[in-house]
Amino acid sequence: MVSKSFEAYRTNTQPFSVPRLIIGTVLILLIWFGIGVAIVLLALATNIAEKLPWDENEFILAAVFISFPGIWIGIWLVMRFLHRQPLTKLFGIEGKIAWGDYARAFIATIVWLLIAEALMYLLFQDLERTERQRAAWFFSFIPLMAVLFIQTSAEELLFRGYLMRGIASRFRSPWLWILIPSVSFIALHYSPDLSLASLFIVAIDITAFTTLAVVVTYATGNLGAALGCHMANNLFVGLVISHESELSGLALFRGVQLDQPDLSSTVLIAFPVLSVLFIAVQTLMLLHPKSPLRLTGYIRTAPTVAAMADGA
Repeated sequence: MVSKSFEAYRTNTQPFSVPRLIIGTVLILLIWFGIGVAIVLLALATNIAEKLPWDENEFILAAVFISFPGIWIGIWLVMRFLHRQPLTKLFGIEGKIAWGDYARAFIATIVWLLIAEALMYLLFQDLERTERQRAAWFFSFIPLMAVLFIQTSAEELLFRGYLMRGIASRFRSPWLWILIPSVSFIALHYSPDLSLASLFIVAIDITAFTTLAVVVTYATGNLGAALGCHMANNLFVGLVISHESELSGLALFRGVQLDQPDLSSTVLIAFPVLSVLFIAVQTLMLLHPKSPLRLTGYIRTAPTVAAMADGA
């Protein structure tokens, strides 16, 4: 089924040429990487790194998160000077984020994650408080939310906005505009420190989320829903219940640690199954006609698209 909203979204500007798309992507990554390196060098030069109560891995992780505004800066510069188009064209058909869809997607994701965590607790009985103090967690919640918003919005703007929409503006084949950004997004989350079992679970989980982000963007012609899903997911697994040891210092609770080398066969089966259910349940919650959380971006824009078609 062809999404009229996505058709309008991918054709709302002149198509991106392949050479400019490649050059633009390289420039964005260089700016992002350059800002990250600059932050690390500045911290080392001013001895800030030595004054912080972080180990080397935590410091590198913090530097990576702080560098995410570089993606926004890079995409703005590339859109402005290379493609000569406004950055807002990547937001959606109307040139703005559908914040209503953002909120619905955020709520749906939190609801499903709570259900998934309840199921995992019944299966594994493995949930404990971390060493994170409640007061410290509470006072750092708002700043960390701001960091996560920048990080998640930057990734969606790059992978679902610039790459997915940019490739779709030139090529109609979904094999290109789905696979290239999605495989790139999955590869971004690769860690050589993980065991094969952990990599398998992470790959399935990220693939599931990527599929959801592509589906809601395709259905609405807007980044709002994908932004809401991404923000809720990272907020929950980063600050509420962590399943990765490197993030458990920020969360209130620690669940089954997926980066451990001795994962049981039950974990290897349960997590991929829940990831697949994630796609099915989220899709129903966000796109089913009778769902109270049904996305409205594609309903709102459909008459506009129809009028455009009649005018042509």
